[in-house]
Amino acid sequence: MIGLKERTLVALLAAVFFCGQAESTPLQWEHIKPVGTSPFARHSHAAVSLQSQQGMLFLFGGHGYSGVPPNNNQMDVWMLDSAAQGWEKVEFERTSDLENPGFIYADESCATVTINALMPSNRAGHVAVSLGARALICGGYTSKAPEATVFAGNGNELDCWWFTPAPYPRFDPLKVTAESAKPATRWGHSIAQDPKLGHMLLFGGMTKFNTALNDCWVLLVLPNAQDLDPTAQYDWVSCSPISPTALHPIKRYGAGAIFHSSSKSFYIFGGFAWMGANFAAMNDMWLLR
Repeated sequence: MIGLKERTLVALLAAVFFCGQAESTPLQWEHIKPVGTSPFARHSHAAVSLQSQQGMLFLFGGHGYSGVPPNNNQMDVWMLDSAAQGWEKVEFERTSDLENPGFIYADESCATVTINALMPSNRAGHVAVSLGARALICGGYTSKAPEATVFAGNGNELDCWWFTPAPYPRFDPLKVTAESAKPATRWGHSIAQDPKLGHMLLFGGMTKFNTALNDCWVLLVLPNAQDLDPTAQYDWVSCSPISPTALHPIKRYGAGAIFHSSSKSFYIFGGFAWMGANFAAMNDMWLLR
């Protein structure tokens, strides 16, 4: 007999993947062979679609197999035109000059605009979520070994970047207020977004010493995502239980996360959890509301 947990999971999957499909319409996979050059083979990358770029999908970084060197992390960005079924590599005006990181152009009214031209470091194991006309990419590692992991960005704080595709593709580092608490660096974490409030929830992942986390964070963002300013400052707020004895998910990485609008709840499902002596794949589900 199917229990409440299983029925809820089925309903969530149906809402995400099957919305708008008539009951009599069979679903089927189609193997797409994109036109032109495709991204090279990779894993542990991230992908989003943006409301302002209809029909376009964006892919970010990952651990690639490009031949030279054979195994390396990237932070390249590719755009898939779903109508034309073709990939295009997104090119940036970039600089490594920390003293003068701007790229200057004239907008439609001939006003001079300066945008950031610095780029995120190469990474894999990161996450990405769409927010109106932009995407937020967070975390990931630059190299990983059994004894320790080197993380993207600088210091011990989670490294996040806004991606804006138009009018010129750009990245802007997420700026956090001085008073705000900040999540630690990690990879294999989960992220989900409340589309109405714009808030984003981040959960779990793995530290630089390859130990699992079960902390919970919310990034407070404007409700109107189209008006989001990538140069403004934002706040992270902890949503972890205050009491160490409170009920909460055990430490894990690789979990699935989704926001369910009808119940106004964040759901976490599965992942690899630390059982005290080893990691084990899980099928438990948790909700936060």
